[in-house]
Amino acid sequence: MLSVIVPVYNSRLYLNTLIDSILNQTYSDLELILVDDGSTDGSADICDKRMSEDHRIKVIHKENGGQSSARNEGMIHAKGNYITFADNDDFVHPEMYSTLMEVIEKENANVCACGFLNVQNSDFHSINITHPLGTYRKYTTAELIHDYFKPTWKIPVWNKIYKRDLLKDIQFENVHLGEDNLFSYQVIQKANSYIYVDDTMYFQRMHDMNYEFVGSKYMIELIRCKEQILHDIKKRNHQEYPRLQVQFLYECIRTYNSYKESIEMKKEVLELIQRNSDHILLRDIPMGHKKIFLGLKKLKYTKLPNEIII
Repeated sequence: MLSVIVPVYNSRLYLNTLIDSILNQTYSDLELILVDDGSTDGSADICDKRMSEDHRIKVIHKENGGQSSARNEGMIHAKGNYITFADNDDFVHPEMYSTLMEVIEKENANVCACGFLNVQNSDFHSINITHPLGTYRKYTTAELIHDYFKPTWKIPVWNKIYKRDLLKDIQFENVHLGEDNLFSYQVIQKANSYIYVDDTMYFQRMHDMNYEFVGSKYMIELIRCKEQILHDIKKRNHQEYPRLQVQFLYECIRTYNSYKESIEMKKEVLELIQRNSDHILLRDIPMGHKKIFLGLKKLKYTKLPNEIII
């Protein structure tokens, strides 16, 4: 059985669309766990109503604690041999679970992922559903760590199916942004078989409440999460550390520049740059950029520039 875990918070306008896309899957041996995270807009009532209509639905009501705590709660109650996640305002291709389950069982893999597409809310009604081809490729841990900080299919959790046993000692950290990065990194370190199916089968709804639009105030949390990953990679003496260090530092500069008014946030990002720019002269980046990072390493917090140009 496949356990589908959905954190639910104030998604009354979109929740039924997501639920229907899961219940109408061609793979029927599943349970849908709706974790109501203290909704106040009627979403909790929708969860209870849908549970009364389909025996595959289980509803958990809890105090608001954030998406991470809701996912963790769902994993505690999951009964399936496999686990997947979905967000309460998205849409799942009707053949996504059957396609991924066929591959993960055929290859006896720990994780099976698929492609996804960000769809503007205004275009959500016209999603193009095509029959998946099911062609796939296996990945090693080293390949997955390569360019890990660049946004790709590796990071999200809702485009994947996991063997339940693999997640036994893994939980989501309670942050607003970056929890997927940490969770997926831990999975990659444990998984000995990881497969990507080259079909777009998960559709993320883009609207004003997405963190992609309102998440700038939480970007520091994402950077902190990535710093944890970077330090672990360094501790493991991984060959990808120099590449990821540079990617991390560039992202720190983008984050620094996004904080237009907050001096305290700029100070914290600068601290992140300073403590993670070791051996920067040895890195394969332009000499001008190396000089900028060396200058930032010595910069005092009383002389913060409004913007770092690189």
